[in-house]
Amino acid sequence: DFEHVCENMSAQQVLDLMSGVLNAIHEALDGNGGTMLEFIGDEVLAIFNAPRRLPTFQSNAIASVLQAQEFVGMLGSQVRLASSVHRARVLAGNLGSPTRMKYGVLGDGVNLTARLKSLNSRYGTHLLVSSDAMDFPGS
Repeated sequence: DFEHVCENMSAQQVLDLMSGVLNAIHEALDGNGGTMLEFIGDEVLAIFNAPRRLPTFQSNAIASVLQAQEFVGMLGSQVRLASSVHRARVLAGNLGSPTRMKYGVLGDGVNLTARLKSLNSRYGTHLLVSSDAMDFPGS
């Protein structure tokens, strides 16, 4: 995991590595129509099909994860991405207070996606895709 990779690095080396990894992830998401919502430590929260409609959002989400894994691999680091893709109806919009807002998502689907991601450690996988996300034409 990221912590293990960074344990013998200086703070600047960790920052440089993290910036490179997060940039690679963002490039893959952006190139496939994803919306980057936030960086959470060494994790990323992104969505597809909001705020812009994207008819192929499910396949684009899976493609972005595979592309991000490829981009991160090209960095030559030992960083291993653990990702999940799930399809669910969520509430998407501006959240917060009148003085501090962000575009975000709420709902059971967000929580399930996070749980799927954490299962990668248990199963030694890099990507878990829910059956809901696999239920699309051409799958």
